[in-house]
Order: sequence, then C-alpha cells, then structure tokens
Amino acid sequence: TLDGKPHGQGELRDRRDNNVIYSGDWRNGKRHGHGKELTGGRVTYEGVWVNGEKKGAGVATGMRWEKDGYFVGPTLDGKPHGQGELRDRRDNNVIYSGDWRNGKRHGHGKELTGGRVTYEGVWVNGEKKGAGVATGMRWEKDGYFVGPTLDGKPH
Repeated sequence: TLDGKPHGQGELRDRRDNNVIYSGDWRNGKRHGHGKELTGGRVTYEGVWVNGEKKGAGVATGMRWEKDGYFVGPTLDGKPHGQGELRDRRDNNVIYSGDWRNGKRHGHGKELTGGRVTYEGVWVNGEKKGAGVATGMRWEKDGYFVGPTLDGKPH
C-alpha cells in the first residue's frame, strides 16, 4: 500500500465469500496495469487498466454484456471488438456470433435462439442493416418469420 491505498501487485476479494474479484496491478488505489477480473473463481476478463478503466486490447472469457448475456472474445477499452460471441447467462447458449465494434454488433453475424440460427446478416452500430435471411426470427406477437429481410424486417 501507499498512503493507505492499494499500490503494486495485489488482489481485491469479495467480503462475502473471499473469492478473488480482481488480481493484478494497482496504483494509488486504482486498477492500473495488467490484471484479471474474476467471477466465481474463474477469469472473465484479462487486459490492461489505466486509472481504474479498461484500456487497449483485452480478452473476455465471460464478461457481462447486454441485458442477460456475457461476451467471449477480444475487447478494446473494455468493450467487445472483433469476432466474438454473446452467450446467455442462464443456459450458456450463444445468442449472437459475429463481428463487434466498440461494444456493438457491427459487421456480419448470426442471431441464435436455443442453439439454432434464426437470423443471419449484417449489423451497423448494433442495428440490422441491408439484406439478411431469417430462418425463424421472432416477428409479431406470437410468430416467427422465415425468408428474406431488409434492415431486419421481412422483405
């Protein structure tokens, strides 16, 4: 420690169960340098921190992302970036597999439900854009659409 703050190599542990939450470098009480985030004893993110924030390239192996999911793949500044998967936290099924940029679906990808592809196409800044193909995409209240799409809608 330095002036009563974490400084140098160390671990942050959960008060309830003593599990390690973060293991790595500290400076002036903030995560700074190389480190690993852990959930339930397993590494979920590894990368570099600068003044407490994730910076540069990292690797997520179960980083929480979006409402009910976690991300597996490369990151940039703590956000999905590159080819990766979004998985459901409840059942581990893949929800989306494809390209990411700055934390958003961007480029070619596939949406999946229950392990089966329901939509394949291109995303731009998190939105379905251009021509795509639905193979069971949820549509209307109780329906599923099968066929060509444009900007994520039946076409």
